[in-house]
Amino acid sequence: MKPGSLIPLLMLLALEILMTWTVEGASKAKHGACPFTPRVMCLVFEPPQCQSDWDCPKEQKCCREYCGIKCVDPVDPSKPVKVNPGKCPLVTDQCKKPNPTDKCLNDSHCLNSLKCCKGVCGNSCVKPVKGKIWLRSTSPGSYYSLNPLIPCEGGYLVSPYAFTTPPK
Repeated sequence: MKPGSLIPLLMLLALEILMTWTVEGASKAKHGACPFTPRVMCLVFEPPQCQSDWDCPKEQKCCREYCGIKCVDPVDPSKPVKVNPGKCPLVTDQCKKPNPTDKCLNDSHCLNSLKCCKGVCGNSCVKPVKGKIWLRSTSPGSYYSLNPLIPCEGGYLVSPYAFTTPPK
């Protein structure tokens, strides 16, 4: 073998070692999770700052942000989330969109004392309802308390409590 033909062989060997190391590191994500980012309408998308967690400094992760992909501080999904007082309002309509987008996942994604509640088309931050939620029944003079709600077949929720006097 000529000495000149050894150089391409060494270059191929070095390239193979580097590629193996890159692929191995890229498959493992850093600890933590990307923070929740609600979807927004973007007029201009920013160029991505990263392609994987390993492009980011220290503990930061490569996450989707409002209009691009950036290095951000991770959140710990095992930590308990904030729960604001009150109850979510009752939703009786159904969404006409095929894939509604959530504007929040839990109360910690909402400002002040708003609650993250299931809406007609995905979750959103809303003012909580205080006390019990009441529905007038089809029988005159009857009301139903919706607290506590009991899940049943078909995704419906029912209340075991019926009242013959109007709520106060």
